[in-house]
Amino acid sequence: MRVDNIFQLTCLATFLFLFQASALDKPVEYIKGDLPVIITAPHGGRLQPEQLPDRTVGVTLSDANTDLLARAILDQFKKNSGKAPYTVICNIKRIKLDCNRPLKEACEEQSPAVEYWQQFHRSVRDAVKSINESGKKYLLIDLHGHGHEIQRLELGYLVSANDLRLEGNEFEKIEHKSSFKGLKLKTGSSFDELIRGESSLGTLFAKAGFDSVPSFKSKEPGKGNKYFSGGYITREYGAQKSRNFAVQLETFYKGVRDTKKNRENFAEAFVKVVNQFVEKNLK
Repeated sequence: MRVDNIFQLTCLATFLFLFQASALDKPVEYIKGDLPVIITAPHGGRLQPEQLPDRTVGVTLSDANTDLLARAILDQFKKNSGKAPYTVICNIKRIKLDCNRPLKEACEEQSPAVEYWQQFHRSVRDAVKSINESGKKYLLIDLHGHGHEIQRLELGYLVSANDLRLEGNEFEKIEHKSSFKGLKLKTGSSFDELIRGESSLGTLFAKAGFDSVPSFKSKEPGKGNKYFSGGYITREYGAQKSRNFAVQLETFYKGVRDTKKNRENFAEAFVKVVNQFVEKNLK
């Protein structure tokens, strides 16, 4: 083997060791912000510390590159306005810890990972407290990645695919179980308008070039199509309990999460969409 190849391999090994050591110092990253927006990324972690046992209950597959996507979004907010959302990222791989599950399912009983689950949710609660004490409500976006056949964003408001097939008054009746319960557009529009109308997050993303469901164009997932309606974080910090607002955002891979350029392009659209939505609805 050539000397320069040996040198390159040595440098790579050193980098990986230092990255691992550095990241282990931050199993959970919490970046405090100054906007009424919270970004959580529980499933993109890359660390697999040997002292943490593998989970044997629940889904263990990671949402590839959602950690990088969260950081790209954070950077774009700063670039756009100099202000940032509160951001909480779990750097531990999902096979070891799932912060989007209740503690009993999040990790093995008696696992040291319990401490990191608690740290993740303490950080989210700190963000919640900071925003609410400033006299504002927040929008929490729980960032995920799906592998479903249809390449579109999925926005989960704790209403099921069957719920989204309802129309008119029947759809209005399900607002009580939504993570957007109590959020009203300035126009005084209906719950339907808020979730899948012209002013909804899904429609705003679609207008920015990222097909979404629910939205004005795709009001429901379509029979037989998979759809994530929201999980533990959305339930815990959404309107059902706190009168604040949360949504689980499921991103597709190719064109959003796969390359640095695509992550940056999506982050740019994300910032515009979220700023527009917050400006209209959270003041």
